[in-house]
Amino acid sequence: MNKNKKKRQIVLNIFFWILCAMIILPLVMIVSASFSSESSIAEYGYGILPREIDFSAYEYVFENPQSLVDAYKVTAAFSVISMVLSVLLMAMVAYPLTKKTLKGRKGISFYLYFTMLFSGGLVPSYILITKYLHLG
Repeated sequence: MNKNKKKRQIVLNIFFWILCAMIILPLVMIVSASFSSESSIAEYGYGILPREIDFSAYEYVFENPQSLVDAYKVTAAFSVISMVLSVLLMAMVAYPLTKKTLKGRKGISFYLYFTMLFSGGLVPSYILITKYLHLG
């Protein structure tokens, strides 16, 4: 192996180690937060290791399993309904756009493509949901 290939291999290894850390560390922090007390998280923030171990979150889940089941029901219903509505809406828009005789076809296609590339983003969505829809 020549020097360029070795350097390239080292750079790729470093890149993938960083990528793995970026994926795994948030999961570790979530698990750590689940073992931390609420006051510890409020005072010190999130960390890789909990400052004090507290099982109150797990006690709550095992004492009230229906709340977890209800949360999964809402998640499943939201996923199924949004998927069905998305596919239906996309089909209703896509079929007319395949017709060459549709007036304004290029404008509609541009509008759909532009809004797909440049959405409002996470912060405006958060503000909309919490401040105006009162869902947060």
